[in-house]
Amino acid sequence: MELGAQCLSSHYAVVPRLAEELGLVLAPVASGTAVRQDGVTRRLAADCPWSQFSGGLLPWSAAPRAAAGLLRVAVSSAKRSTSDLTDWREEDLPTADEWSRAVLGRDVTDRVLAPTLNGFYIQELVDSSAALPAAVAAFGTRPGATLTIPGGLGRLTEALAQRVDVRLETPVVTVSREGWRAVVTTHDTRLVADRVLVALPGAAARAVVVGASAEEARLMSTPYSNGLLVGLPLDRPLQKHQLSNAYGVLVHPREPTPIAAVAVAGRAHPDLGDRDLLTVMFSDPAARQLAAASDPQVTAEAVDALAHLDPTLTPVLPSDAPSGRV
Repeated sequence: MELGAQCLSSHYAVVPRLAEELGLVLAPVASGTAVRQDGVTRRLAADCPWSQFSGGLLPWSAAPRAAAGLLRVAVSSAKRSTSDLTDWREEDLPTADEWSRAVLGRDVTDRVLAPTLNGFYIQELVDSSAALPAAVAAFGTRPGATLTIPGGLGRLTEALAQRVDVRLETPVVTVSREGWRAVVTTHDTRLVADRVLVALPGAAARAVVVGASAEEARLMSTPYSNGLLVGLPLDRPLQKHQLSNAYGVLVHPREPTPIAAVAVAGRAHPDLGDRDLLTVMFSDPAARQLAAASDPQVTAEAVDALAHLDPTLTPVLPSDAPSGRV
């Protein structure tokens, strides 16, 4: 699972530095990306913004507006990080949809940013802050590369874990304050520290944080989109014509499919040899609908949706639901 749908950007500041410190090599991922819209999957070159026009995703008539908008983004983003949304907080008030239509125009908004936010973030433009598409658009104004770690990004977390005390299967019961210290209680121990980082979804954090401040309570009440991923192992690599020879396929939220995105591990990690892995990411509405379904049901839904997205996949998709990992 850690091979599929996992990549880094060369724009990132922290993770590439950590990888370098740990002696891990960052390798470029093939630049092929695809967007599914109007029932057609169009392949693009992630490192060539103009392929959006030559590939048919955008009409050439949208080019002047798009170029002017990207120039505006480039000027305003010169000293901002594309991987730190707090650098874009002054763009927080308009919705993503309002900002994008005003700056980049209708075509780029509907045909590029809508599937990008849906596929990468499981978010819709009308529900998001403008800070998100502003930072995403800034990627298109700077040269960069999509990177991964041979063997999967799990190698990074495994290496980092060697430096700290990691305790698995130790559920946290409460996180509370004791004067200026933080206290973490589990079922059988009590840990006291100067600081605690609570890396939980808001609803889960509310269940364990005792005596939250008003600001913390507001943060923990932030609504989330639902994520649901299925890894489907294949006994042979995909052929080039399947899924448009793309490493990742981003799906427009209006497409009649429960899929938000698909990643093909073998196109990022050629060393997989005669195997492959498809990672299917469900959209927010589909994830909500399938939240209570069993793993075999979720896997079967992923297989069926992929077969409709690209019928040529049918012969290579697993026929036994337990083979997938949810």
